Amino acid sequence: MVYYEKEGQYYMMYTAYNGSSILLSLARSKNPFDRNSWDRLGPVFPSYQNSKSGAILIRKEGDHYLFWGDSDIRIARSNVIHQWPNIGEIFLSPRADKFDSRLV
Repeated sequence: MVYYEKEGQYYMMYTAYNGSSILLSLARSKNPFDRNSWDRLGPVFPSYQNSKSGAILIRKEGDHYLFWGDSDIRIARSNVIHQWPNIGEIFLSPRADKFDSRLV
C-alpha cells in the first residue's frame, strides 16, 4: 500500500483470482481503515495472465513506477497511478543454477 499525497489517496496492489486467472489488481481509498471505502479498480493488466506481486513507487514529478511479477520482475511506467499503459520492461530474471532459478 502506498499514499499519494497529491490526490489524498491510498493505493493498494493485490492479487485477484477469478477461478482461472491470477491478476495483479489495484484498489484505492481515502481512508484505508474503513473497509467499505475501498474502490476496486480491477486488474492492472487484464489480458496478461498470471500477473501478481506489485509495488508502486510514487514520484512527485515525472513518471511513477510499478515493480511487479514473480518469475521475472518488470518495471512499468505511468504518469497516472491507476492507469498502466503497458506491462513494462524486464528488470530482473531468474538465473540458472542459482537460488533464484525459478522465481526472483
